Amino acid sequence: MFTGIVEEKGKVIQKRDNFLKIQAKLILEDTKIGESILVNGVCLTVVEIDNYSFKVEVMPETLKITNLSYLNPHQSLNLERALQVSSRLGGHLVTGHIDATSRLIRKKNMGNSTLMEFELSQAVSKYIIKKGSVAIDGMSLTVADLSKDTFIVSLIPHTLRVTNLGEISVGYLANIETDLIGKYLEKLISQDNQEKINLSTLERSGFL
Repeated sequence: MFTGIVEEKGKVIQKRDNFLKIQAKLILEDTKIGESILVNGVCLTVVEIDNYSFKVEVMPETLKITNLSYLNPHQSLNLERALQVSSRLGGHLVTGHIDATSRLIRKKNMGNSTLMEFELSQAVSKYIIKKGSVAIDGMSLTVADLSKDTFIVSLIPHTLRVTNLGEISVGYLANIETDLIGKYLEKLISQDNQEKINLSTLERSGFL
């Protein structure tokens, strides 16, 4: 599990069909081989590590459904180490399993913030709500606005500086992971032997 709070921007050093080598600093401090790192929102296992970089294996299916297949050398990546029991949950729970990719279709400066509008695919539309949480390239963000075909997030200058979203432009394909709670609620509601859903049901199931 992860929090969606980006710890560091890494850079692609090397890319092959089945692995990525990524330059980093902070992430390397206590990372060991076999541990998980969130790379642009994708949970990947560290297989090699040295003083200035780490290597992760990438399965063909992962390349097919994420933006990792489009990475170029020196491109920035959002990195986060796995959540520890003692960690503060600053964002929202992120699993590292991508639901879809969405294309950036508009980027607009609005005073002290930047609005980014992304396509809203059918695969994720039922899980994205206004003021709800969404992970974009592994970063926990709040949905500022929503329409039938798009959703908008608002970013402050600090967020743009410390994540890859400050470097992307219109046309960029972002990894999207929707809120885990919404998926659990959908499963609860759609059970064949479901009881009437009310506040008591949600409380017993741990949602309240």
